[in-house]
Amino acid sequence: MKLPSLAIKNAQFTLTVVVLLVLVGIVSYFHMPRSEDPQFDIPITLIEVIYPGASPTDIETLVVDPLEEEFADIENIKKVESQIKNDGARIEIKFHYGSDPELAFNKIQLAVSSVKPTLPAGVQDLLVLKATPTSVAIVQLALWTEPTDYKQMEFYAKLLEKRLETIESVKKADIWGYPQQVVAVDLNLDLLLQYQVSTTQVMQILQGRALNITPGFVDTKTRRFNVKTGNFEEIKVLEETIIVSNDDFILRLKDIAQVGFSSQEASYLAYYDKKPVIFITVEQRINTNIFSLTNAIQDEIASFKQTIPSSIKMDVLFEQATSVENRVNGFFSNLWQGLVLVGVLSLLFLGVREAIVVMIAIPLSFLVAIGWLDFAGFGLQQMSIVGLIIALGLLVDNAIVVTESIHRERKNYKSLAEAAAAGTSKVGRAIASGTITTMLAFLPMLMLLSDTGDFIRSMPVTVVLVLLASLLIALTVTPLMAKKFFQPNQVKSIQPEK
Repeated sequence: MKLPSLAIKNAQFTLTVVVLLVLVGIVSYFHMPRSEDPQFDIPITLIEVIYPGASPTDIETLVVDPLEEEFADIENIKKVESQIKNDGARIEIKFHYGSDPELAFNKIQLAVSSVKPTLPAGVQDLLVLKATPTSVAIVQLALWTEPTDYKQMEFYAKLLEKRLETIESVKKADIWGYPQQVVAVDLNLDLLLQYQVSTTQVMQILQGRALNITPGFVDTKTRRFNVKTGNFEEIKVLEETIIVSNDDFILRLKDIAQVGFSSQEASYLAYYDKKPVIFITVEQRINTNIFSLTNAIQDEIASFKQTIPSSIKMDVLFEQATSVENRVNGFFSNLWQGLVLVGVLSLLFLGVREAIVVMIAIPLSFLVAIGWLDFAGFGLQQMSIVGLIIALGLLVDNAIVVTESIHRERKNYKSLAEAAAAGTSKVGRAIASGTITTMLAFLPMLMLLSDTGDFIRSMPVTVVLVLLASLLIALTVTPLMAKKFFQPNQVKSIQPEK
């Protein structure tokens, strides 16, 4: 094998190439995407049907069956699975592997839109969701007031939501667990009878006035009517709405009703430390760094806290960056442990200088491989870190074998350069075939064509790239370092046997 000889003869070129690869790896390490899980889209679309008061039979007949009939015209659908319960249903549409997830999602949205006008009026909501590992909250906050004031809580929660969404790496922010604040009109039935005004008349007048006030309701004590109103900027303006006007008198809304803010009936509420709160969650945009994003969110929260009243309280409940940091730190802890163990064993069996050469080869291989991993489009997440840990026990073999071979050949050559080239060439084919064989063992995982394969693919890719980098370092940098570091006075003037 001529590669070791070429590396030694062209030492400056070899070092330049290796230094560039290492620098690329260092830059990639600090800028490559980081997340909890691999980031990819799955060709699965979920539909959530909310139909209060309906039985499973009615939901299947009136909602699920029409939707499934519409889906029959869409191509590349592998399976449609429906789970129907009281008050709702979930429909999962799975497309064949290789289908465009975005196109599949758009087709389902279009099909749902065409069926929606024909569904019963009692269907409260019909949500179309895309299944993706990136749609998870990386940060969760709790916001509350003392005393509890949902109107004020909602205002500041929505304000913070908009500010967080201005951060470039934020996919979206959401607020959860609060009753929506609406305008309530509590009618006095006795006064309605006295003035001969019906609730329908009041509702029609309010609906005809406006476009931009929060939807509310008219409460007649025995029944509650939802009303869409607007064009009112203040409660006082709403109270002055004229209900009846003639030559004798003018009847305004405030004369027959009490108007004020109220809470819509909530499907669920959020509590933290036994206090009613509003939860705010943030999702990460794909191919972004969770650590820099978390820092940006923390800065935005700190800035937001300076602008809110003292009655508004906030607390961070969860940051996914903590678990990601633990995994990254855990890998480097394993790396340092491996370096120490390799160094001790190399020191016992090879010597001090030989142990240094072996220990230098390990971080060089990782840095080169991280640069390649970044160029391959993968980031640091739990599967790629698993691959790095697996490769830690495999990559050191090449460096040890080459160093041991050079150590044995020193006595047969006059110069360290010749001994390094000969020792590396002697085992070059063996370590190359061994490394390639190990890489091929991960080929089935690499070629797994499924959603599971997409999830774990970064792991075999990482192992293969680290092993390839270790082979390159072993055949080029290791003999070059041996030439520089090994003791020349141990070389004897004995010609190699022919």
